[in-house]
Amino acid sequence: GIPASAFVFLNLSSLTLEKGLDILVQAFSAIRQRHDHAFLMLKDTRELYKNTLEGFFQYFTENFGPLPPEVLQSICIVESKLDFSDMRKLYGAADCYVSPYRAEGFNLPVIEAIACGVPVIVTEGGATDDFCDNEVALKIESRRIANADRCEYFGKYLPPGYHLKPVVDSLIEQMDRAIRDQT
Repeated sequence: GIPASAFVFLNLSSLTLEKGLDILVQAFSAIRQRHDHAFLMLKDTRELYKNTLEGFFQYFTENFGPLPPEVLQSICIVESKLDFSDMRKLYGAADCYVSPYRAEGFNLPVIEAIACGVPVIVTEGGATDDFCDNEVALKIESRRIANADRCEYFGKYLPPGYHLKPVVDSLIEQMDRAIRDQT
């Protein structure tokens, strides 16, 4: 149901706050209001993690307010269970993979997107720095936050250390750049 002329952003992460889906949806809302051909594909993870997009959007509405109808209508939900061939088609349908994570161990979907030739936008300063330089990825400015100071995103005990706080305006700028670079 996505028009051929659409610019499609993709995110396949689990629906936990450390993956930054709330940041992505905030940024996408701003992008969609500037670019009416922008779409966002999100993968439902209920089978694997028991988190649902319905639950995420309820949380999002409670914390950030409702999304405009044109934004909601441009967010596409992908089924939870896909085989390898379907996953390749999914990456192939995307114009850009976006991962504004707060905390990440490796981030396999980013490297899969790169292997499929899909441009990526990632949080700067995190795990993806190991394989995403400025030649491969657009970077989202982030700030280091001590876990002891801000752990409400995770709802559990956090060991000593830090996590990242991607800057929403930086993500909007990079998403806008990705659209401009394609034209």
